[in-house]
Amino acid sequence: MSIGQRCYQSEDIHLHFGDTPIASSKPKKSKKTTRANYNATFHGWAAQSDGPPELNLMDEDVPPSPEILSRATIFEINSAQPRYPPYIFTRSDAETLTFNVGRVIPVFRHITTDWGRRFVSDGYVRITSVDVVPARSDELKEFIIMKIEEGGMHKERTREEWEEVFGVNWVKVTLKRVDTEVGHPMEIQDIRTALETLSTEGRC
Repeated sequence: MSIGQRCYQSEDIHLHFGDTPIASSKPKKSKKTTRANYNATFHGWAAQSDGPPELNLMDEDVPPSPEILSRATIFEINSAQPRYPPYIFTRSDAETLTFNVGRVIPVFRHITTDWGRRFVSDGYVRITSVDVVPARSDELKEFIIMKIEEGGMHKERTREEWEEVFGVNWVKVTLKRVDTEVGHPMEIQDIRTALETLSTEGRC
């Protein structure tokens, strides 16, 4: 961390953005604490509607409205995401991520300090593509091996635990850094509106 760089607790960022974690295919182990919910790779907001919500109580298969991505978090940059930049490998919902292609979001990076886990702003990125990485594919195996070598995943796992890793599709999100003068995301009062403006700039 450079001198003077501001760092934040995950709760501070969550309260400022008012967002929620993007759903993941990763098995949920516990819902006892809310702190764990802050520690997701992608967060987002519910999509805003121009009109009143339409309720269809007879059709339970109506899909929920897509979420608008608000930010990304890189945990232990050299281990959890060894191919970042520009790639983030995740099990967050592929449909939601694809819906957000072209969107600009801030990135926060996890650091370890004398005061414990903290997060610093790491600029803004545009989501340029979202690709499914098939279960048991060579690309997925290469990523997992790299992640293990960097210390981001333990080798000691049961057969069932390895199946949870290799037996499901992952998603590769490509991010391109964006130079902007919008300012530090934690100092923008209406961060959602600011990101909407950034996301429309540069589009055809």
